[in-house]
Amino acid sequence: MNRIAAVLLASTIIVLSTAAPAAAGETDTRDEPSRVCWTAPESEGVTCFADEETWKDAVYEQTGRVVLEEGESARGLLATYVIARLYQDASYGGSVYAITSTSSTICSTGSVQANLPAAWSDVVSSFRSYLGCTTTLYENTGQGGASISGTNVTSLGSMNDKASSYRVS
Repeated sequence: MNRIAAVLLASTIIVLSTAAPAAAGETDTRDEPSRVCWTAPESEGVTCFADEETWKDAVYEQTGRVVLEEGESARGLLATYVIARLYQDASYGGSVYAITSTSSTICSTGSVQANLPAAWSDVVSSFRSYLGCTTTLYENTGQGGASISGTNVTSLGSMNDKASSYRVS
């Protein structure tokens, strides 16, 4: 198995949702209160929770890992680290798509890359990166076409609502 495939298998993608549009096979959450949605490792289904505490409990129950934000410490626990957040609106507003990794050093040793799910393709307007990572959004799937990179980008300019894939490294 190559290094990128191994990194992707070790990564988890999390969706913090308030109003992301739904695609075929996904639940439309636009008229529901804010909630946290998660795609478990090696799963294609999305599970949603009433609040962040319930979501973090479920992540721990299903993976044996605690969810950590930048600056938090696991000390002896297995952890899932938030390495980037993509926002539906400029200036970090609206629904959030969080990208995580089981490694706190993923960005110094490799990268996490994927196509955005259909509900998140062409809707991202800002992003933040954590743990020394740089996020790159691409116009096309497969990390192709025009791109924008950075760590904390409040507005995507000409890439606004055009991202279809990403790489966090």
